[in-house]
Amino acid sequence: MTVLEETGQLKIVRAQVGMVSFVTGMHGSRMMYASPRFLTLAWAIYNEVGLWSLGFMALSGLTLWLSTRPRFVWARIAFVAGNGTFGLLYWLLR
Repeated sequence: MTVLEETGQLKIVRAQVGMVSFVTGMHGSRMMYASPRFLTLAWAIYNEVGLWSLGFMALSGLTLWLSTRPRFVWARIAFVAGNGTFGLLYWLLR
C-alpha cells in the first residue's frame, strides 16, 4: 500500500507471497523503526510467544498421541477430523 499524497489516494497492490516471505516480512517490519512504540512491541512479543506456544503444543500433542493412543479408534477419528478441517480451511482461504 502506497499513499499518493498529491492526489490524496491510496495505491494498493495485491501480491501473493509464500509463508516464509510473509513471516519474514511481519518480523522484519517492526525492525524498520529505531524505537518501536510500546503497543507495537507488545503485539510483536505476544505473537512471538503465541507462535512458539502453538508449535510446542502441536509437537507435545503429537508426541503424547504417538506414545499412548495411536490404536484407539477415537484417536484416529480425531486425527483425521483435525487434519481434514485444517486442509479444508487452507483450501478455502488461500
